[in-house]
Amino acid sequence: MMGYYLAADLKELPDEEPFRHWVPLLAYFLKDCDTVEIRVWREEADLIAEMKRSLPTFRFRPEGSEMSAIGPLSEHVVHYLCEDYLAEDELELLADEKVKWFTVNLMQGKKNLFHISHNGGDIYVPAVSTKEIDFIRSTIPPASSMLIQKNRK
Repeated sequence: MMGYYLAADLKELPDEEPFRHWVPLLAYFLKDCDTVEIRVWREEADLIAEMKRSLPTFRFRPEGSEMSAIGPLSEHVVHYLCEDYLAEDELELLADEKVKWFTVNLMQGKKNLFHISHNGGDIYVPAVSTKEIDFIRSTIPPASSMLIQKNRK
Protein backbone atom coordinates (compact mmCIF):
# COMPACT_ATOMS: atom_id res chain seq x y z
CA MET A 1 0.00 0.00 0.00
CA MET A 2 1.29 3.47 -0.89
CA GLY A 3 1.78 5.93 1.95
CA TYR A 4 -0.87 8.55 1.13
CA TYR A 5 -4.31 9.17 -0.29
CA LEU A 6 -5.11 12.25 -2.29
CA ALA A 7 -8.27 14.14 -3.10
CA ALA A 8 -8.30 17.24 -5.29
CA ASP A 9 -10.92 19.76 -6.36
CA LEU A 10 -9.79 20.89 -9.81
CA LYS A 11 -10.26 24.60 -10.49
CA GLU A 12 -9.40 26.09 -13.85
CA LEU A 13 -8.94 29.79 -14.39
CA PRO A 14 -10.76 31.40 -17.36
CA ASP A 15 -7.57 31.83 -19.39
CA GLU A 16 -6.42 28.19 -18.98
CA GLU A 17 -6.90 25.53 -21.63
CA PRO A 18 -9.90 23.45 -20.48
CA PHE A 19 -9.02 20.00 -19.13
CA ARG A 20 -5.38 20.09 -20.21
CA HIS A 21 -4.79 17.76 -17.23
CA TRP A 22 -7.22 15.04 -18.45
CA VAL A 23 -5.00 13.08 -20.84
CA PRO A 24 -1.77 13.20 -18.77
CA LEU A 25 -3.58 12.04 -15.61
CA LEU A 26 -5.43 9.23 -17.35
CA ALA A 27 -2.36 8.11 -19.28
CA TYR A 28 -0.35 7.94 -16.06
CA PHE A 29 -2.87 5.78 -14.19
CA LEU A 30 -4.07 3.72 -17.18
CA LYS A 31 -0.70 1.99 -17.37
CA ASP A 32 -1.44 0.08 -14.14
CA CYS A 33 -5.12 -0.67 -14.68
CA ASP A 34 -6.89 -3.55 -16.37
CA THR A 35 -10.52 -2.53 -15.85
CA VAL A 36 -12.42 0.71 -16.47
CA GLU A 37 -15.76 1.82 -15.07
CA ILE A 38 -17.61 4.80 -16.53
CA ARG A 39 -20.69 6.20 -14.83
CA VAL A 40 -23.27 8.60 -16.30
CA TRP A 41 -26.76 9.71 -15.33
CA ARG A 42 -29.45 7.29 -16.50
CA GLU A 43 -31.41 10.10 -18.17
CA GLU A 44 -28.50 10.72 -20.60
CA ALA A 45 -29.94 8.33 -23.18
CA ASP A 46 -27.91 9.69 -26.12
CA LEU A 47 -24.64 9.38 -24.20
CA ILE A 48 -25.50 5.85 -23.05
CA ALA A 49 -26.28 4.88 -26.65
CA GLU A 50 -22.94 6.35 -27.77
CA MET A 51 -21.12 4.44 -25.02
CA LYS A 52 -22.80 1.17 -26.03
CA ARG A 53 -21.65 1.71 -29.62
CA SER A 54 -18.15 2.75 -28.57
CA LEU A 55 -17.64 0.18 -25.80
CA PRO A 56 -19.17 -3.09 -27.06
CA THR A 57 -17.18 -5.24 -24.61
CA PHE A 58 -18.49 -3.33 -21.56
CA ARG A 59 -21.30 -4.55 -19.30
CA PHE A 60 -23.97 -1.90 -18.67
CA ARG A 61 -26.16 -1.91 -15.58
CA PRO A 62 -28.33 0.68 -13.85
CA GLU A 63 -27.34 1.61 -10.30
CA GLY A 64 -29.77 4.04 -8.70
CA SER A 65 -29.87 7.20 -10.79
CA GLU A 66 -26.67 6.26 -12.65
CA MET A 67 -25.74 3.85 -15.42
CA SER A 68 -22.51 1.95 -14.82
CA ALA A 69 -20.45 0.63 -17.73
CA ILE A 70 -17.56 -1.63 -16.79
CA GLY A 71 -15.13 -3.52 -18.98
CA PRO A 72 -11.58 -4.48 -19.80
CA LEU A 73 -8.92 -1.98 -20.75
CA SER A 74 -7.92 -2.06 -24.42
CA GLU A 75 -6.26 0.28 -26.90
CA HIS A 76 -9.73 1.17 -28.16
CA VAL A 77 -10.89 2.12 -24.63
CA VAL A 78 -7.76 4.23 -24.08
CA HIS A 79 -8.46 6.06 -27.33
CA TYR A 80 -12.11 6.66 -26.35
CA LEU A 81 -11.13 7.99 -22.91
CA CYS A 82 -8.28 10.19 -24.13
CA GLU A 83 -9.61 11.46 -27.46
CA ASP A 84 -13.39 11.72 -27.12
CA TYR A 85 -13.88 13.02 -23.58
CA LEU A 86 -15.39 16.50 -23.94
CA ALA A 87 -19.17 16.87 -23.83
CA GLU A 88 -20.99 18.40 -26.74
CA ASP A 89 -23.82 20.17 -25.00
CA GLU A 90 -26.05 21.63 -27.70
CA LEU A 91 -28.55 22.97 -25.16
CA GLU A 92 -26.01 25.08 -23.30
CA LEU A 93 -23.88 26.62 -26.00
CA LEU A 94 -22.39 29.16 -23.60
CA ALA A 95 -21.64 26.61 -20.87
CA ASP A 96 -18.08 25.76 -19.92
CA GLU A 97 -16.63 22.67 -21.51
CA LYS A 98 -16.79 19.58 -19.35
CA VAL A 99 -15.95 15.90 -19.48
CA LYS A 100 -18.95 13.98 -20.81
CA TRP A 101 -18.90 11.24 -18.16
CA PHE A 102 -19.85 11.90 -14.54
CA THR A 103 -17.30 9.40 -13.15
CA VAL A 104 -14.39 7.38 -14.49
CA ASN A 105 -12.77 4.72 -12.29
CA LEU A 106 -9.51 3.08 -13.31
CA MET A 107 -9.10 -0.24 -11.54
CA GLN A 108 -6.83 -3.22 -11.18
CA GLY A 109 -9.29 -6.05 -10.71
CA LYS A 110 -11.75 -4.62 -8.19
CA LYS A 111 -9.19 -2.28 -6.58
CA ASN A 112 -9.75 1.37 -7.50
CA LEU A 113 -6.46 3.02 -8.54
CA PHE A 114 -7.80 6.38 -9.74
CA HIS A 115 -11.20 8.05 -9.58
CA ILE A 116 -12.23 11.21 -11.40
CA SER A 117 -15.76 12.53 -10.95
CA HIS A 118 -18.10 15.49 -11.28
CA ASN A 119 -17.44 15.60 -15.03
CA GLY A 120 -13.70 15.96 -14.55
CA GLY A 121 -13.82 18.31 -11.57
CA ASP A 122 -12.60 16.07 -8.73
CA ILE A 123 -10.00 13.34 -8.39
CA TYR A 124 -9.37 10.77 -5.70
CA VAL A 125 -6.39 8.44 -5.51
CA PRO A 126 -6.62 6.00 -2.59
CA ALA A 127 -2.97 4.89 -2.58
CA VAL A 128 -0.39 7.30 -3.90
CA SER A 129 3.37 7.79 -3.49
CA THR A 130 5.16 11.10 -3.01
CA LYS A 131 6.43 10.80 -6.61
CA GLU A 132 2.83 10.46 -7.84
CA ILE A 133 1.74 13.39 -5.67
CA ASP A 134 4.41 15.53 -7.33
CA PHE A 135 3.25 14.39 -10.78
CA ILE A 136 -0.41 15.15 -9.98
CA ARG A 137 0.51 18.54 -8.51
CA SER A 138 2.47 19.41 -11.68
CA THR A 139 -0.41 18.31 -13.94
CA ILE A 140 -3.57 19.75 -12.39
CA PRO A 141 -4.53 23.43 -12.71
CA PRO A 142 -2.61 25.66 -10.24
CA ALA A 143 -5.83 27.03 -8.67
CA SER A 144 -6.88 23.51 -7.60
CA SER A 145 -7.02 22.49 -3.95
CA MET A 146 -5.53 19.20 -2.77
CA LEU A 147 -5.99 17.16 0.38
CA ILE A 148 -3.21 14.67 1.07
CA GLN A 149 -3.30 12.40 4.11
CA LYS A 150 -1.15 9.56 5.29
CA ASN A 151 -2.76 6.14 4.88
CA ARG A 152 -3.37 4.26 8.09
CA LYS A 153 -2.43 0.60 8.19
